[in-house]
Amino acid sequence: MRHIKFFFFTALVLLTITVIPSLAVARGECSECHSDWLSAAKSRPVVHPPFAEDDCSSCHDDHGDDGKLVLVEEGEALCLQCHDDPADKGKVHPIIEDDGCLDCHNPHSSVNKNLLVESPKNLCLDCHDDKLDGPVVHEAAMDGGCTDCHDPHSSKNDHLLVENPPALCAECHDVPNMNDSVLHTALSDGDCTDCHFPHAGNRPKLLKDEYETKPYPKGFSEKMYALCFDCHDVALVTGQAESTGFRDGKKNLHNVHVVGALVPNKYGIVKREKARSCSMCHDPHGSTQEFNLISNYSRNGISMYSLNYTPLKDGGRCIVGCHKPRSYHRTTTAGAQ
Repeated sequence: MRHIKFFFFTALVLLTITVIPSLAVARGECSECHSDWLSAAKSRPVVHPPFAEDDCSSCHDDHGDDGKLVLVEEGEALCLQCHDDPADKGKVHPIIEDDGCLDCHNPHSSVNKNLLVESPKNLCLDCHDDKLDGPVVHEAAMDGGCTDCHDPHSSKNDHLLVENPPALCAECHDVPNMNDSVLHTALSDGDCTDCHFPHAGNRPKLLKDEYETKPYPKGFSEKMYALCFDCHDVALVTGQAESTGFRDGKKNLHNVHVVGALVPNKYGIVKREKARSCSMCHDPHGSTQEFNLISNYSRNGISMYSLNYTPLKDGGRCIVGCHKPRSYHRTTTAGAQ
């Protein structure tokens, strides 16, 4: 008899352990067991709506006999019961392809917007930890605005960009009007990253290579304009006149401007005139004039001089503040008058 009583007592205990929690879940009374955890989770500022409404059964079945948590669906299939498919735009963030919704989102509550498990900047850097290496960091990236430029789930564009350059860059940066300007080829091809790093770099303006901007640098070297010579042939500056369209007969006028002309002084001693940077005449993005020639040269916001260029049949004419009006002719030598 004593053994029978022990059997029934044991069965009652097991029934209580397995059935009572299941009944609590069925009634939506998860707080009977999880009150402390629920109180802490609901105190966070961003709460998943079903969780806020105590609708635990939207995601969870009862615990079952083994007491383990049971989801009504596994992986992204569970999330897609309520949320639109975020991976429907073509190119998909690899973490989503690996059913990684919970790698970025807390399913219950968070101190971060969109239920992110960390702040946006820190979250992205968990995987993309080399993107901000360098002393000069893109302000959007520094402020944690990764999603200003990238869709975190999927996109029709490369690199999950929300829009392709240069339109994307133009949302914050002053980019020449695509319809009105003569654009630098890199910009017209839509690739600002030919010249600029999008996240971080070692040079001002996130430039990928050297680009001298001092109006009168000390001499000339190919390295000083390595960014330009990634695409342009250095012979435009250092070669014979035939290497450039900016020539007056046999005189390479790029060389005269950028390297400095060799001119005898009053004692007959030949000296090189001061060199000038590319940016004194050319806008690296675009202009309303041919060859991306600037209309106005400014330093520190102060207008220094204007430049008006008129194309001629075999050359051109410049009216500019740094010298008297001059013309050049490719086929005949006119003394650049």
